[in-house]
Amino acid sequence: MTEELRLLLLDHATGKTYWTPPAQWYVAYFLAGAEVSGGSYARQPIDFADAAASTATVSRAGSSTSEAFENLPATDVDEIRIVDTASGTPGVTGWRIPHLQSFSAGDDFGYTPNKIGVGISGFAG
Repeated sequence: MTEELRLLLLDHATGKTYWTPPAQWYVAYFLAGAEVSGGSYARQPIDFADAAASTATVSRAGSSTSEAFENLPATDVDEIRIVDTASGTPGVTGWRIPHLQSFSAGDDFGYTPNKIGVGISGFAG
């Protein structure tokens, strides 16, 4: 989870600033800090199942939808980001997930439900 989202959630939980999450999150591919472009690449919508505790200090929600990237450009990807906009500069980047993958021009790639998971970890003390 990004520091940006942690702060939004903490301010919301403590009543400092109320935050309305986006109606839709999107999966985006990045390489060296820049979003992939070319081919038919486009961010893909992602929905999440209800959160559940996976350990004493981590809560996790897995994706509940399939995401399909079609006709990708020849590129490497080093990070998946979960962002709040379908295109353009995200207002909020919720999660940054390291993901090393190489694609050839025209490749298709997808995720089945629960292949992308997001979580919150923390401690009391």
